[in-house]
Amino acid sequence: MQLFSNNASTTLNGVINNVVTSIVVANGAVFPSPGTDYFLLTIIGLDVNGIENAWEIVKVTARSTNTLTVVRGQEGTAAASWPHAATIQLRMTAGAENATEAHKNNTSNPHNVTASQVGLGAVNNTSDANKPVSSAQQTALDLKANLVSPSFTTPNLGAATADSIDAPIYLNPREITADFTVGSAYNAASVGPITISDGVTVTVADNATWSIH
Repeated sequence: MQLFSNNASTTLNGVINNVVTSIVVANGAVFPSPGTDYFLLTIIGLDVNGIENAWEIVKVTARSTNTLTVVRGQEGTAAASWPHAATIQLRMTAGAENATEAHKNNTSNPHNVTASQVGLGAVNNTSDANKPVSSAQQTALDLKANLVSPSFTTPNLGAATADSIDAPIYLNPREITADFTVGSAYNAASVGPITISDGVTVTVADNATWSIH
C-alpha cells in the first residue's frame, strides 16, 4: 500500500549519483515508516532563479531514521546525480492518482467485502430461473393456460330443473310427466317439441306465460 504524509519535505544530506539506492536526508522523521508498504518522494532541481526545472521520483521501500532505501527513476523520470541539500518532498504523483482512480473504478470487489459486512447476510445470488415459487404462486400458475397449444376445460353448468330460475342455460326434457304450474310471478319457456303425458296437467297462472320455441 502506498503511504502519504502531509507537508513532508527535507533535503539531501550529501551528494548522490544516479545509481545509489541508499539516500541520506536531513530529517527522515517527516516521512512515513513503510514497513511492508512504500511511499514516493520527488527530488527537485532548481535553476539560478530558484524555479523548479528537474525532477526524479523515487520509491522508498524502507526508512531507518534518516536513511532511505529507494528504487530510482519512477513514473517516467530518469535517475540522476543530485547535489547536497537538494530538496526532496513527498508529493502526489500522476501514478498515485491514476492508481487511486483505477481502484475506485474496480468493480471486482478488491477488498473482498462479504454480504454480511454490508447487512445482506440473508440475501443470496440465486438466479431468477432458480428462484423458488411459493405454493400459492404455483397454484395460480397451474390455473393458467399455456401460451403454446393451450387446452381448456368446459365448465360443468349442471342440469337445470323447471324451477332453476337462476341457471344460465335451461335444459328441459321433451316430455312432461308430472303436473306443473307456472306461477303468476314467472314467465316460462321450453324448447320443443314438448309432449305432455296422459293425465298430466300444465297450469299457467294468470299474468304468467309459457312459450315453446
